[in-house]
Parts: sequence; structure tokens; C-alpha cells
Amino acid sequence: MKFYVYTIGTDDKKYPVAIWSEEMKYKNTIYCPVNPGHQRAGERMEILSIELRSPKIGDFTWTLDSDGLITDRVAQLFKEAGLTGYELRPVIIKSVRGLSNPESFPKLWELITAVKDGYAHPICEIYLAKECKACDLKIYWSRNEFKYGILVDEKRWNGSDFFRLKDCNYGLVSERVKEVVEKHKLSNIEFTPSNEYRWPEDLAKPI
Repeated sequence: MKFYVYTIGTDDKKYPVAIWSEEMKYKNTIYCPVNPGHQRAGERMEILSIELRSPKIGDFTWTLDSDGLITDRVAQLFKEAGLTGYELRPVIIKSVRGLSNPESFPKLWELITAVKDGYAHPICEIYLAKECKACDLKIYWSRNEFKYGILVDEKRWNGSDFFRLKDCNYGLVSERVKEVVEKHKLSNIEFTPSNEYRWPEDLAKPI
């Protein structure tokens, strides 16, 4: 079985990223009392509220905080394909540049990986490299510098199409997700085989 990391597509300049509305920024940012460099978006329970910088969007829309948003059409395609392991939450669109009435804009859904199941294959040698006790920031790394990418231990995977690895909280998708996207030529998303994926080098810097 092949697994993939999915990210914003190369046509991201055609479809500008969305930004959190001001109230979202204020309520959901983690501030570290020890290291200002650890500031980051926290987990949310409430509905995502965004501002769109263009009325032109792709099948997938992304926020600056890497939230993945999909249209009604994509939501229906995923449902018809029987994909598993995800949840959809409605999105509040506070404003759309160039439109006076954002309520008239088509509905968007936040795509959330709901299942935390499965582990990286032992050959990846993933471990907790750094941890900040002050703000609970955790950074995972590979003892072999991700020579093998992120391989999934299929014996400990429950078969979900969207899932997060328990030992490093990394999100992956199955081959079926990629097939649905490619079959319907959905825009603004890219897939990287997990065995070819390399984590950003700056994650290895001391915190």
C-alpha cells in the first residue's frame, strides 16, 4: 500500500491562501512564556472563521496556518467514494475581497483528519527529539535523517484513508484519496509519496 503527504498545490498563486479572521487569531494562538519562537496556532474546538483574499478558489483552499478547506463538490465526491478517517466542519467566511456580501459565497468545509491510528515503521527510527515543557511543543525526528521517508507500519494501521501516526502525530492519506483527487482533476492539492518525504531541516534546530 502506498501512502502520501498532501499539501498545497503548485497553483497556489492562482488561488491565494485564506487567513484567519481577527477573533480566531486572538483566541487560538499559543504563546510560550520562555521562547517567543514557539508561538504557533493551537488546536481549535470552535468553527474556523476566515477571510478570503480572492473570490477565486480551487477545489482545495488553504489557510496560512495550513488548514485544508474543501468545497461542497469535493465533500460529496469523498462521501461517494466512501473515504474514511476524516471529519468536516462548516467554515464561517467573514469577508471575501471584491464581494460586498460574503454570505452569498459558496459553502466551504474544513477537512479534519479525525483518526489517530497507526505507527511509523520501525525502520524510520522516529523519536521525540525536542520538547518544551513551558508550552508543550514537541518536535519529532528520525535517527537516520528520514533516509526512508515516513513508512507506515501496515500491521498496525486500521485501514483509514485519512490518519495520523500515533508516534509522531504526522498526517497521511491512502492511495484511494489520491485516486479520487486525480480522477476528478481536483485543483490546488499535491501529493508526495511518504517514502520520499523529507521533513524541513529547520525542525532539527535547537529550541
